[in-house]
Amino acid sequence: MKRRGLAFCAGLLLLGLLPGSALALATVDQKNETANHDTTWSGIWLAQTFKAGHTGSMTGVDLRLFTSSGTTVIALDIQRVDGSGHPDGTTVVGTSLVVGTTDNWVHFTFQPTSVTAGQRYAIVFHAALSCHVRYSDANAYPDGQALYRPSSDWLPSQLDPNRDFAFRTWMNLPLPMTLLPSATPPATPTAAATPTPAATPTAAATPAPVSTSSLAPGSTPTPTLAPSESPTASEPPATGPSATETSVVTAVPAPGSGSSGGGGGSSDLTLPIVAAAIAVMAGLAAGLLLVLLRRRRRAAGE
Repeated sequence: MKRRGLAFCAGLLLLGLLPGSALALATVDQKNETANHDTTWSGIWLAQTFKAGHTGSMTGVDLRLFTSSGTTVIALDIQRVDGSGHPDGTTVVGTSLVVGTTDNWVHFTFQPTSVTAGQRYAIVFHAALSCHVRYSDANAYPDGQALYRPSSDWLPSQLDPNRDFAFRTWMNLPLPMTLLPSATPPATPTAAATPTPAATPTAAATPAPVSTSSLAPGSTPTPTLAPSESPTASEPPATGPSATETSVVTAVPAPGSGSSGGGGGSSDLTLPIVAAAIAVMAGLAAGLLLVLLRRRRRAAGE
């Protein structure tokens, strides 16, 4: 049981220590999303060549396809390109999909296959029944072209080298380093709320000065208070220095005020969930592994 726990913790630790570049994200690599025309074909092969922008695993392609009525099966291959810029006839990976009458993007998924940045490839497809495919005619994608094969040779689509079928290629690309916590720019703090000024304390009443010219030597002067501060009958007369002291009033801050202000910086919630989960898993795995190792050492000592 202890060995299973150790293996589990070690697996979590290794997962947590994986660098950000080892995590992949499905991303569009090459595309031509201009689809202002469509052409109808049946029983012949079509192709769209492209140049890979990244080195990695290609996982699928999108095409704008639809049928006039009913459904049909579209067969699709990924092939390399020969010296003349045409598909070389060797299938790298292939798949098929049923297409209906909805004019929309159709996604073809296949086994991940390696492609190299800067190398040219071809999306080769055909349908047994009549089908429509969307395209552009202004060389919207300069790194490739639309082709068709009426017999044994590949030709530019409708003999126009500036045509490109609407397509997108999908690849699993590494997560960018900017998503890691150490590379995330700090959030701009929100200005703190200005504290409400404290209430201005009311000045204490100052006892009126006592005239000592008419007092006999050794007698104690009785202070004369302002009319608003007449003492009650139970209050003893003030004597000594306290009779001339000024009361000190402590200002009480207004509700809601304080030295810390009413607001702070906005919470930084921009860190990727993936990076946070990995950090938590790494910490848990390290802690569990340390506890299990200590228990194992104690058991060995006994």
